[in-house]
Amino acid sequence: MLGEAEKISRLMDQAREAAQIGDLTTALYWANQAARLVPHDPDPKLLQGDIELARNCFHDAAKHYREALRRKPDLVAGHGNLGVAWLRQGDLQKAQKCFERVLHLCPKDSTALLNLGNIAQTQCQLDIALDWYLQAIVADPACVEAMNNAATLLYAAQDFQQSIQMLEQALRIAPSYAEAHNNLGNALCATGNLSAAIVAYRRASELNSGHAGAWNNLGNALVDGGDLEQGITALRRAIQLNPDYPVTYSNYLMALNYMPQLSLDDLLQAHAAFDRRFGRKAETGIQRRLKNTDGRIRVGYVSPDLRQHPVAYLIEPVLAKTDLSRVELFCYADMAKADAVTERLKTYGHAWRNIQGKSDDTVASMISKDRVDILVDLAGHTSLGRPALFARRLAPVQVSWLGYFCTTGLSTMDYFIGDAISTPKEWQPHFSEKLALLPQTRFCYRPPTEAPPVVELPALQGKPFTFGCFNNLAKLNAEVIALWSKILFANPDSRLILRARFLDDIKTRHAIESRFRSAGAPLERIEMYGQVPHRTLLEAYGKIDLALDPFPFGGGMTSLEALWMGVPVLTLMGGRVAGRQTASFLQALGMEEFIASTPEEYINRAKEIGGQKGLLSDTRNTLRERMRTSSLCNERAFTRDLEAQYQQMLDASPAS
Repeated sequence: MLGEAEKISRLMDQAREAAQIGDLTTALYWANQAARLVPHDPDPKLLQGDIELARNCFHDAAKHYREALRRKPDLVAGHGNLGVAWLRQGDLQKAQKCFERVLHLCPKDSTALLNLGNIAQTQCQLDIALDWYLQAIVADPACVEAMNNAATLLYAAQDFQQSIQMLEQALRIAPSYAEAHNNLGNALCATGNLSAAIVAYRRASELNSGHAGAWNNLGNALVDGGDLEQGITALRRAIQLNPDYPVTYSNYLMALNYMPQLSLDDLLQAHAAFDRRFGRKAETGIQRRLKNTDGRIRVGYVSPDLRQHPVAYLIEPVLAKTDLSRVELFCYADMAKADAVTERLKTYGHAWRNIQGKSDDTVASMISKDRVDILVDLAGHTSLGRPALFARRLAPVQVSWLGYFCTTGLSTMDYFIGDAISTPKEWQPHFSEKLALLPQTRFCYRPPTEAPPVVELPALQGKPFTFGCFNNLAKLNAEVIALWSKILFANPDSRLILRARFLDDIKTRHAIESRFRSAGAPLERIEMYGQVPHRTLLEAYGKIDLALDPFPFGGGMTSLEALWMGVPVLTLMGGRVAGRQTASFLQALGMEEFIASTPEEYINRAKEIGGQKGLLSDTRNTLRERMRTSSLCNERAFTRDLEAQYQQMLDASPAS
C-alpha cells in the first residue's frame, strides 16, 4: 500500500506526464487531486498554476501561484511564474513587481532579467530594456532569447554590426533559432550584405515554415536584388500565412509596380483587394469639417520619410513656401530616428507630431484633435507607409501624393495628385481616387546645396561614350536589361555604368552580371558600383554622358539629380505614373527629344544622341540654369497651384 508522500509524488508525476503530451485537462485533474491531499504544500499549487498557464487560463494560473506563495513566500518559481501570468494578462506593473521580487531572492535569475527587459521594451524604455537584456546574458551566457532581443534594440539604434555579432553569438548556441536568423537577415540587409541576408531569411523560413515575417523579409530582399518573381512568390506566401497583416500586403503591392507585364487595370484590381481586406471594415465615416476661426485650411502630411529621403526633399519646397494666411500645416512624422534633414524641416515652423510607434487609434485621435481638413498620404504602399490608417477616413478629404505612384485602391482616398504627362486624365478608370492634375509637374525640386559643379562632357575628354543609371536594382527587369544590351551593341565603343545599393555585395553583383550575360551584353563594357554618400553620388554623374531611364518604373529623384548635374535622361515613356515621371520633367524643360515612345525609338535615340557630342555638351552646360528657371524649381508657383487644388477639393467635399 502506497504511503501518502509516495501517492502525492505519483499524482504529481502523472500530472506532469499528461502535460508533457499536451493532455492538459487530465494533467489538471491529477494536480487537483494532489493539491487536495496536501493543502499546505506549495508544490501542487505551483503545478496547478503551470498547467493553467499552459491552458492560457491566466487568471486561474495567477490564483494558484498566489496560493503557493501564501504557503511559501520566498518561492522563487512562484514569484516568477506569477509574473508571467500577470504579463500574459497585460498587467505590466504587477508583473514587474514579481520579477523584481525574484531578483531580490535570486539576483542572477536570467529569466527575471529577460522579462524585465521585455516589460521595459513594451513601454518603449529601450535603453533600460537593453541593459536588462545584457544583464541576463551575463547571468546566463546561453540565454539566446536575451541575445535576440538585445540585437533587435541594437538594430533599432542603427548599431548594425553589434546586432550582427549578438545574433551570431545566439546562433552558435542555438543554430535552429528561427527568429534569430530572421533578425540577422534584417541587420545584414541594413549593412548592404543582401545575399547573406537572403540566406538568413531562407534559413528562418526553413526552420519555421509558418514564420510570416521571415517570408515577408525574404520577399522584400529578393525584390531589392531585382529577383522580382521569386520575391513576389515569397510575399504571397507571407500573405497566406498572415492574411490580416496589412504591411505585407503593401509590400506585395509595391513589388507589383516593378512588373512590366501588368496593366494599369491589373494594378487597380490588386490594390482594390487591399481595400476589401483592410479598408472598408476600418472606415469610421466622413468627418464633418469644423472650420478654422481664421478661415485657414488645415492640411496634414503623413510620412515615414521626413528625413534624408527623396520625399523629404520634394515636400520641403511646399513646407517652405506655404501661404500661412490660407493654410495651416501639420506634419505627422512616423520615423524611429530623426536626422539633420528632419531638423531642417522642423525649422519651417509648422505643427510637428511624432507618430512613430503609436497605434492607429492614437494617431486617429491626434488628427481628430488637430481638426485636419485635408490629410495627405506621402507614402502609400511604400516601406513603412500606413494606408490602413487612411482607410479609417480621418479627415473630410484624403489625398495620395508624392511618395506613391499608383492608385492606393482605398475607397476612402479621395484624390491622387498628378499632372497631365505622368497621369493623363484618360487614366481615371484605373484609379480608385479622383485624378487632381497640377498644371505643370507633380513634383517641385529644390536642388541640393551640396551638389558639386557640372563638369565637362566625358566624351569630349577622350573617354568612351558612357551611359549610366543610378536607379535601384528592382527596376532592372529582364526587358530593361535586354534593351540596354541592344543599346550597347548599337554603340560599339560605349560603356554602361550602374550604381545602386547592394552592388557592393559580390553575389548580388554577380546575379546582375548573369542577367546581362543572358541578354548577350558585353560585360567588359559594364561597370557596377555600390552605395556612396550623397555628394559622391552626385559627383559620379561627372563620368556619364547620357542617363538611361528604366521602365516601366522610371526615375523620380534619380532623374532630377541627373538633370541637375547636367546629364540628360533618355526615357521610354510607359503606361504607369512611375514610367512617365521623367517624361514630365523633360517636357517641363522643353527636352522632348529625350522622350521615346517605343523600344525601337529608345534604341535609335540612344545612338543618335551618342553621336551628337556637341549638342550634349551644350545641353550639359546650360541644363542647370534651364532647370533653375523652369516650373520644376518654381517653389512659390508650385505651392500656390497645390493650395488651389486643396481648396477645390475641400469646396467639393460633402463634409464641408
